[in-house]
Amino acid sequence: DKMSSEFRHRPTLKQTNKPFKAKHRSKGDLKRQTKGKVESAAPRVGVKQLGKNDAKNNRRNFAKQVQSNKRAEVMERQRKGRADDGAPRLIAVISLGSNVNPAQVASMILQACGPADSPAPDVALGVQYTINATKFKSRLTVFACPRELVPVLDIAKVADLIVYAFDVEQGIDDDGHQILNLLTHQGMPTAMGVLLGSANVPMKKRHDVRKAVTETFTSKFAEEPRVVPVDSLLDAEQLVRFASQQKLKDLWRERRPYMLVEQFRFHPNPANPEFGTLSLMGYTRGAPLDVNMIVHLTGYGDFQLDSIEAPTDPHPFKRHDNDVTMDGDARIVAQPDVQLQESLQTKNIPDETANEQTWPTAEELEAAENARSQRKRRVPKGTSPYMAAWIPDDYSSVDDSDNSDDDDDEDGDSDEMQDDEEGEEEEEDEDDEMEAEQTQVRVDGGKKGKTGKSVRFQDDDSNDGGDLGDDEMEADAEAERKRSRRRQRTEDEEIEDDINYTDEVEVPEDQPARFRFHKYRGLRSFRTSPWDPKENLPFDYARIFQFENFKRTKKRVLSQHDGLSAGSWLCLNLRDVHVNVLANHVATHPLILSGLFKFENKMSTINYTVTKVASYPKPLRTKEELWFHVGFRRFKANPIYSEHSHKSDKFKQLKFLHDNGVAVATILGPITFPPMPLLVWKELQPGRPVLCATGGVLSVNPDRIILKKIVLTGKPFRVRNRRAVCRDMFYNPEDIKWFKPIELWTKRGLTGHISEPLGTHGYMKCTFSGKLDHGDTVCMSLYKRVFPTFAQMPTPVRPYPIIGDDVVAPE
Repeated sequence: DKMSSEFRHRPTLKQTNKPFKAKHRSKGDLKRQTKGKVESAAPRVGVKQLGKNDAKNNRRNFAKQVQSNKRAEVMERQRKGRADDGAPRLIAVISLGSNVNPAQVASMILQACGPADSPAPDVALGVQYTINATKFKSRLTVFACPRELVPVLDIAKVADLIVYAFDVEQGIDDDGHQILNLLTHQGMPTAMGVLLGSANVPMKKRHDVRKAVTETFTSKFAEEPRVVPVDSLLDAEQLVRFASQQKLKDLWRERRPYMLVEQFRFHPNPANPEFGTLSLMGYTRGAPLDVNMIVHLTGYGDFQLDSIEAPTDPHPFKRHDNDVTMDGDARIVAQPDVQLQESLQTKNIPDETANEQTWPTAEELEAAENARSQRKRRVPKGTSPYMAAWIPDDYSSVDDSDNSDDDDDEDGDSDEMQDDEEGEEEEEDEDDEMEAEQTQVRVDGGKKGKTGKSVRFQDDDSNDGGDLGDDEMEADAEAERKRSRRRQRTEDEEIEDDINYTDEVEVPEDQPARFRFHKYRGLRSFRTSPWDPKENLPFDYARIFQFENFKRTKKRVLSQHDGLSAGSWLCLNLRDVHVNVLANHVATHPLILSGLFKFENKMSTINYTVTKVASYPKPLRTKEELWFHVGFRRFKANPIYSEHSHKSDKFKQLKFLHDNGVAVATILGPITFPPMPLLVWKELQPGRPVLCATGGVLSVNPDRIILKKIVLTGKPFRVRNRRAVCRDMFYNPEDIKWFKPIELWTKRGLTGHISEPLGTHGYMKCTFSGKLDHGDTVCMSLYKRVFPTFAQMPTPVRPYPIIGDDVVAPE
């Protein structure tokens, strides 16, 4: 019917199928798109449309042009010297065998850089030779390093490329292996190997011998270096070609300005000939050098710059041998600003009047006044009280008998000092025995005159008290024998005790524990219990500097790159230098100057991560004097070792640094922004240091809390379920009451507390969280904060005193 014919089903889902896509559009599709429009014969294309169509080609061409320009720029700088500035590429030649002379290898390199018929030049150790290698379009500086520890470490801090020379017959000796290990810890620059004497080996064995020696050398490096056999001048030219084109590494030094000094002169001050200006000449490298920063001479101290001059480069870059250079007079290119130049002050000047003051109360003032009024003095007749107050006590006294008795009573008590097991001196109050107890009785109402008498009574020593005195003397002798045995313990015994009985100490029987450990306190939880970092700080902490936010300051300081760009031949004039500052400088040792960032000449609490090397046999003791080589600086310090952990704001002190991982060494030393390598040395013999630990700068944080932990131990005497009677922890009930609030623990995992003392010989009732075993050990942990000491920095003699500077003889 009509209704059924008009009805249509309306779907609820609107589905559109994907249209068919052909690779090329059909003619009908093109007609529908143009809609009858006819295009002109020469259509006009806009700029945007052109860029849209050819964008890929344009990007490819632009990238190719940038790459070509960068390559040309890098090649030009490589011809001049380094890849990052215009200074000559510094090549240090180091011998890894006793039969290899580094000066001979340096002479072969210089001969290969010169003309074809040039003779081999004479090369001396410790002298820089800069030459234009025109055939390789580069400029090189060759330094033959003597085979000594300090010169090798110093030249590796500034060298761009190190050439290690070793022989086929001897190979690498023990000293050579030590040099490679040291430079690996300090930061290894780009390295190459030179193999000498391979021509003397028979042809059949030559390949195997080369391979064996080369594998021994390359195993010391993470990236396998190139090894070049050098037996003739042609081989030396190949070595120079590789050295001039070798890609250089980026090390920690690239953030700082530094210079290998080639020449230096001293200009005395006419007014004061002992002091003057020291002029240092050389090529600056690394970061830009600011005239307002403090500079450091390695081994000699910090100085201020008076000016920077730019004399004529004595070794200019030449593309060809017949190029002519123009000479000119030196001109001053930078002078410091008085308001912006960094100060030489290293320590803060504390205000001693700003300390906490305790004013006496009214009761204390009244008691002092009464004590002063009761004191009797002999003054001339007719003297008023006002005049008597001005008479010294040496000229006025009461009667001789009274004063002698008072003096005897006052001298009866004395304080003794006793050394701790670690050599720490702690105040201990101990009463000495009085030789005789004296009693004085005044007759006639206390007024002494012709009728006055004084009667003296003395105790009789012939009674039973003599036996008690013998017992006390025996106890004192036994205590003295224990102290003597503790002092005579060897270092090996102390190391063994530190491993087997960590932090355990003995309570002295002849001294109350509350006096012996009065600086210690208990903590319920080492991780969560609070400890104020500003509490009871020593006076040295008032002389150091602290950052509000060290990471933010470091980021701001390292981002500043103001100053003269590196790569130029400059003359740096240091002001107020003593005439003998370089008197002990060895001519064959490199002289290095480096720039210090802002705040880096100030003193603060420096934390280093350290790891003991396996080659050093014994553990390192806390507060032992060591040599620290931190970057370009070296000094003596007595570090405190502590655990390296991120779980707490408190860190446990380590008595010894063992071979069981990374620890933190803390000193009061010069501020250093990381990253910076650290080498720790110990002088077993004068002048022969031995490497004992390596690491780097961790942070600058005076609020780092280092706690010394001691453990008092006792034994169960009687056990009944969870209750027990313990002994041998204390020896009098007063000490038990004093340490009663501190929690106890056992080596088998129980916790407990002291209930009450039992008797007078150190027995105490304790309650634990479980049943105590008779073979268990009862322990109590006590903590005390320890603080580091100042490092011994080489401070030069200055014509005027520096505020806050401690004068130490230079190295």
